[in-house]
Amino acid sequence: MVESEDVPGDYSRPPWYRCLNPMQSGRIPPIPDARTITKEYEAGFWSQLVFHWMGEHMSTGYHRSLEYNDIWLVHPKRTTESSASKLMESLSLRARDIWWSGLLRLVSDLFLVFAPFTLRYLISFVQLSYAALAVGGSSSNVGIGIGLLVGIIVMQVMQSLTNSHYQYQAMLVGAQARSSLVSLIFAKALKLSNRARAGLQDTNSSEKDGIDGSTRVADGGWPDGRIFSLMSNDAERIFQASKVIHLVWTNPIAIILTVVLLLINLTSSTLPGIAVLVLGLADERMNLTQEILQGIRFVKYFAWEQAFHKCLREISVREIHSLQILQVIRSALGAVSMAIPIFSNMLAYITYSLTGHSLDAAIIFSSLALFNCLRNPLNWLPIAIGQSADAWSSMRRIEKLLLVEEFQDRVLLDEQMHAAIEMRDASFTWERTTESQNEVHFKLEHVTFQAEREELIAVVRAVGSGKTSLLCALASEMRNTAGVVRRGASKAYCPQLAWIQNATVRDNISLAKSMTRTGITGWWTRVLFTPTSASYPREIRRRLENGARLDANLGLELASEDFLSWLDGLDLDLATPDWIFLGE
Repeated sequence: MVESEDVPGDYSRPPWYRCLNPMQSGRIPPIPDARTITKEYEAGFWSQLVFHWMGEHMSTGYHRSLEYNDIWLVHPKRTTESSASKLMESLSLRARDIWWSGLLRLVSDLFLVFAPFTLRYLISFVQLSYAALAVGGSSSNVGIGIGLLVGIIVMQVMQSLTNSHYQYQAMLVGAQARSSLVSLIFAKALKLSNRARAGLQDTNSSEKDGIDGSTRVADGGWPDGRIFSLMSNDAERIFQASKVIHLVWTNPIAIILTVVLLLINLTSSTLPGIAVLVLGLADERMNLTQEILQGIRFVKYFAWEQAFHKCLREISVREIHSLQILQVIRSALGAVSMAIPIFSNMLAYITYSLTGHSLDAAIIFSSLALFNCLRNPLNWLPIAIGQSADAWSSMRRIEKLLLVEEFQDRVLLDEQMHAAIEMRDASFTWERTTESQNEVHFKLEHVTFQAEREELIAVVRAVGSGKTSLLCALASEMRNTAGVVRRGASKAYCPQLAWIQNATVRDNISLAKSMTRTGITGWWTRVLFTPTSASYPREIRRRLENGARLDANLGLELASEDFLSWLDGLDLDLATPDWIFLGE
């Protein structure tokens, strides 16, 4: 009889040799219509103990490639919002999760050390039983041997379980810390004052000129590139350190305990072997890339592509060369770390034999396993110390950002006032960005005006006269040094440089608001049917091209439902202002 093969549409029984693999049983799982919450959320104790809740996911990945909808949603208690709020409450309350993973690692190391030492007594029991049977005597109680064997098996199983849960808990805590820190850094970046961004520290808030009342600190301010480096590099270092930070204190305990057991086995002969075992440019590139992206207009205007490309290439070549050297050193250290335990065993046994001891099988094999137990702690301890030091430095840098001065809105909100905007003898200043105390920087001084509700006002002046600064002052982006500024309603500010998400038109207009398709289409009709939008895609699900950014910002401003709208329209074409002011 010819066995049926798997062909499309054939649901007959598969060949017998495919049934030997339990992962091949069943048909290919379908792709879900939507993502679901992780199975861990509803898993019981035993399922979490042996990670049975991951079985369905692993089986799906064995049968076919995982798709986006196959990836589970994050545990509801471990989302970024939940983690960030918990971190803000108190880190001390979350210490239980951190120390729980450390306790699991300590128990794992203890089982890892005691199992080889127990092997000595099991081999001794077998030797005594064999010798007794050889001379015709009665063997020892077999229950002792079975108990030792079961004890070794239990210790190996518990070591594997505790180590697996340690790695899972450590990576889980690290991932939550990373997502929380990224969220906090981003939230802090949105609230930084201009003085903090410029690297200034307030020493006399009563000064009005913006110079004498501030002193420059040594850290150089907080530009976007530096904040992005905190979110990408420093948060990642903390995540990487969370996986090995407990090795800093558990590995010394394991090493000391292993050495003590080796001294019990081999006496002082173990010391020569232990001695042999113990002896055994990115920031620059990121800053330049960030500078190029921020000034891409000028790079294209003045044809500086080749110059910047040459600089980036030189930095990349140096970085790759350094990485190659680092990888060679790591490979050499890995090879030496694999070979040194063999030589340390040989030296210890040679010394043990030359000192007049007999090479007993129980002692030799037990000591061999203990020497192997020393290899991982000694290899990982320097790595753990180095990554922990990096994480500590990263935490200090993040802490420095979180403690700097935040933006303070000095524009008073009075919804009962008759006017929409009111300024009385108000003065504003931009923070200086250089070391010079004699720098002449732009100011707005003694500004007094009033705008009524439902009034349309256009500020038309020459380039550099302060039109944008006036809007920034109303939006509290310039520091108010004197006078009173009040507004009678909420505001929406559309700056010169349009801000959009890398998303569809619908997402850019609605953001996180729950707007129906009819509502979004209404804003689309009011905004994107401007004189210059004839060439834009009519589908609101299409992604935005460069030319539609300003119109999408207008749509976002209208959809915000704020009473006051401030438009800084320097980059608008000639037809769009007519549409805004005249509706034509």
